[in-house]
Amino acid sequence: MSQRVPFRRRTFLVKQGFQLRWSLAPVVALLLFLAVAGVHVYREADEALRFESYRPHSRIVSTWELVGPATLDAAAVGGAGALVFLGLWGVVWFRRLRRDLSAVAAWLEDRAERPGTPRPGLGDREIRLLAEGFERGARTLEAWDQEMSSAWRGLGAELDAPEPDPEAVRSALARLQRCLGRVRVDEGVR
Repeated sequence: MSQRVPFRRRTFLVKQGFQLRWSLAPVVALLLFLAVAGVHVYREADEALRFESYRPHSRIVSTWELVGPATLDAAAVGGAGALVFLGLWGVVWFRRLRRDLSAVAAWLEDRAERPGTPRPGLGDREIRLLAEGFERGARTLEAWDQEMSSAWRGLGAELDAPEPDPEAVRSALARLQRCLGRVRVDEGVR
């Protein structure tokens, strides 16, 4: 049976500002659409009402006859405009995100072969932070690898000595165990 990780220790692999920007653009687009549509409907209805008020015998049965055509225009044109805006926005957003993530992936592949490869210039703040985290992690892992190699060489040198000193072997082994004990594998991330 799996043991649940407490909420405070869970790891969420989601961009920090992603939800805010992702939800803010459609809301701003909707507010802009409503403002433009409201002005359009108000002007059309106001003009029609002024016209009808000067006619001696008006044939208008309900106000919807005056407001309806302007509302339909605003809904059709505004709805199509909003869909086009959101589509273009989504394409541009994901294209930029994909470009930055591809640059990070290529950089990590290069860094695996040549450790001194500089980090690429990235446009997205969260992707830049992700790349910085990868770089810190790679440097930490490289330093740990060098320390492990040194500890192994030290243990090997003590064991290869013509007459190994048990205390020196224990000390070299303890150094190797301390080095190995610093690594922790977190299998709770799914």
